[in-house]
Amino acid sequence: MSLQRIAIPERIITHGVLVAGAIIFSFPFLWMLSTSVKTPREMATERLQLAPKTPRPQFRSPYIDTDQYPQPEQPDGVPEKVWAVALPRMEARLGEIVDKWRPQTVGPDDNPPPAPTPPGERRREMIEGILDTLRGRLSDEARGKALAVEKSLRATADKSAILPHDSALMKSLSDEAIAQGAAALLSDVDRLADETMLRQVFEDCYRRLALGQVRVRTKDYVFHALFTGSEWRVAQGPAALVTRIETATPVQEARIEFAPGAETVTFEFEPATTAS
Repeated sequence: MSLQRIAIPERIITHGVLVAGAIIFSFPFLWMLSTSVKTPREMATERLQLAPKTPRPQFRSPYIDTDQYPQPEQPDGVPEKVWAVALPRMEARLGEIVDKWRPQTVGPDDNPPPAPTPPGERRREMIEGILDTLRGRLSDEARGKALAVEKSLRATADKSAILPHDSALMKSLSDEAIAQGAAALLSDVDRLADETMLRQVFEDCYRRLALGQVRVRTKDYVFHALFTGSEWRVAQGPAALVTRIETATPVQEARIEFAPGAETVTFEFEPATTAS
């Protein structure tokens, strides 16, 4: 009877360890399954996410992906009190920059302009995108400005005083230290939010369908282009094609505006052929 009592706890522990091990070692398999249905953008993100994003049907192309960037997060090294003051000022300043900016994707300066998108969606997503990008580019001086000012103020007031640890000091910052810390972050915004960053952020949230070069492969694995990139045409439906440059390659950007119950859009091309 005593042996049976001992065996029951052992079985529970053994099966518990086996179940835990199965869960742990099944994670790589689940990760492999999830990545097989993710887009390249989801694979390139720094944020770990097991499940792919749920597709959201759109009634137009191009459009702004309002889920591309997360809500602004507090950068490492920036005190919470400074971030609370700096964030609305940074958003206001970036709003002014985005409002004055002429939208353009990454590529040549003479690239035709992107398709018009709702200004409100573009503005909000670009502000979030720039703030997300700035988190990793803010200077150490700007991050630690408030703390440095607070130390200087306290040392000036009482040179013999022993300053508390930095973590404790961040929680008791003076108004002047907070103001100078927020000003330093705002200065970094003006310095870093340049044309290159604006284009890259817009590129990441500007979703579009682009028709490019069609190639065929022969039996000896030689690729042949059937057209140069400008022979696509709209065969049916409410759409237009605009030739633009994508990663140094000419493509035709499809501009589609569906309405409820709209007909199907069809694109076609006729490859050039030569007599052999």
